[in-house]
Amino acid sequence: MPCEMKLTLNHNHSIDSAASLKYRKPSRKVQETLISLFQKGHSPASALQCIKTDIQLNHSDYPLVLGDRSQCPDYKFCYNLYRKTLEKDYGPMDSNEGKEFLLQQRLLKYNTEVRNVCCKMVMKDADYIICICSQLMKKVHMCEEMAPEMVFIDSTGSLDHNGSRVFVLLTPSACGGLPLGIIVTSSESCEVLQIGFQLLKEIVGKDIFGGNIDGPHVFLIDDCKSEQNAIIRSFPRSTIILCIFHVMQAVWRWLIKTKHGIPQDKKMQYFKDFKKIMYSKTKDEATVNYNAAKANICDEHNSYQTYLDGYWERRHLWALPYQTRMLIQGHHTNNFSEAFMRILKD
Repeated sequence: MPCEMKLTLNHNHSIDSAASLKYRKPSRKVQETLISLFQKGHSPASALQCIKTDIQLNHSDYPLVLGDRSQCPDYKFCYNLYRKTLEKDYGPMDSNEGKEFLLQQRLLKYNTEVRNVCCKMVMKDADYIICICSQLMKKVHMCEEMAPEMVFIDSTGSLDHNGSRVFVLLTPSACGGLPLGIIVTSSESCEVLQIGFQLLKEIVGKDIFGGNIDGPHVFLIDDCKSEQNAIIRSFPRSTIILCIFHVMQAVWRWLIKTKHGIPQDKKMQYFKDFKKIMYSKTKDEATVNYNAAKANICDEHNSYQTYLDGYWERRHLWALPYQTRMLIQGHHTNNFSEAFMRILKD
């Protein structure tokens, strides 16, 4: 049947709400701004934050503008544009060769900018090891009086899609923990970390740890076997102590695991007994508290007896009476490292 159609070109929904504006395509101006920020060293997240801050400063109706994808893109778009820009400049990133080439280019560019060798990279089989010691970090090695005495080491992961590990070396000061170097690796094995320490020695030279080439007097670390072995091989004259917070945390986590079968009323008692050993004032008192803790363990809790004996054999690493003559200025935890990691992740 012949008919006549009349079109009313009006939206049947709101077109100025965030629910509608979030589907708009990012404008050319916004894309150019993002690329410019990437070239200045911004990541997708920091570049997006710059755009949001600029919108809040220059628009009175910024809540509505922030919901407009043409002016404030989402993170996924920023990441895809960032990846596309990197591939254009450095080639595809899906292959190991592309990643290695990109890293080498970045390190070379950084060394050229600072006019000094502040970072190095080594490939060992399928693993990569990157060591960074900036100009500021080198000054900390030379000028900070605690650098030859005490160094904190902590690590973190899950910072990128490759699962890289980041090891940070810090020394205490009046203004907090000062960085001595950063090691980025694809593995946390002893051999890989040992290469990282060697790279740090090569970058800093004779001024490492205030001229103490054999290493600082004390390393304070978490209870990680690979870290301990790497330190022993790289700096055999240094003493290793464990962060007492992480030791107590590990003991409590062991006690509350259901598979170990520790009753609810015994968990706190065993934990307090262990804490008494740690905070003993003398070595003899620590021995007395250890024997008392063993006497309080029920016969059916042989697994905890074995666990406690394992820690007692390494008591020089965590019990405070064995650290009285060390020049650590009361630092028994690596809180400085935890604070640094929080800043790094932010």
